[in-house]
Amino acid sequence: MITLDLSNRVAVVTGSAQGIGTEYARGLGEAGAKVVVTDVIDVKPAVSELEQQGVEVLGIEADVTNEDSLKSLVDVVVENWGKVDILINNAAIYGSMAKKPLWELGFNEWEKMLSVNVIGSFLAAKSCISLMKEQQWGRIINIASGVIAKAPPKMMHYNTSKAAIIGLTRSMARELGEFNITVNSLSPGLLDSEATKKQTSSDYLDQASSRRCLQRREMPNDVVGTALYLCSPLADFVTGQNIIVDGGVAFS
Repeated sequence: MITLDLSNRVAVVTGSAQGIGTEYARGLGEAGAKVVVTDVIDVKPAVSELEQQGVEVLGIEADVTNEDSLKSLVDVVVENWGKVDILINNAAIYGSMAKKPLWELGFNEWEKMLSVNVIGSFLAAKSCISLMKEQQWGRIINIASGVIAKAPPKMMHYNTSKAAIIGLTRSMARELGEFNITVNSLSPGLLDSEATKKQTSSDYLDQASSRRCLQRREMPNDVVGTALYLCSPLADFVTGQNIIVDGGVAFS
């Protein structure tokens, strides 16, 4: 019987010291995986919380825009657990983003956004691929966003970065399939999260809920089940796909 059991799997989740990243880590741990929480900010509070819930977890601070930092991350994971099976590329700039019309966006804002959201995902995947190729098994999930279907104003650099994730995912899937490595992207809708609350009001979150087929707020754990599916044997023949999880706002 094929199940969502991820026992004996090692999963790395970037940007997982808080928010939806921690929820991905929690879900993977509850499914039996050993989980690496990694972020540029302090990972200890998230690690402590997950340990108290019985998750086997390793916390490592790392910068997805720095290849040496990522190499050190993978080296520590291998030293402790011997392999990397699953990578969820969640690290991204969003909550701290300044919303501006396109004519006010500067080069530095574009460079920082693309460096973290796109190049960071590429570099994190690259750091894990040799291990996955060697074991002839791997799961990579790149986190895109529902903005790709709506292109909300005053966040062109963010919208573009998440659209680029779709192209990155498809290209990676094409090149890595021969090694039994699947690569998919996941596009959450407007989440009721701390990062979102820095960008919008509670009233707007309620208005967004009314536009969904499922008329309620989308919570971070609403996305976790789909991520777990993509990590599991249930999705062995799924690759190069983008799955929108937004309660029925956008249809692709």
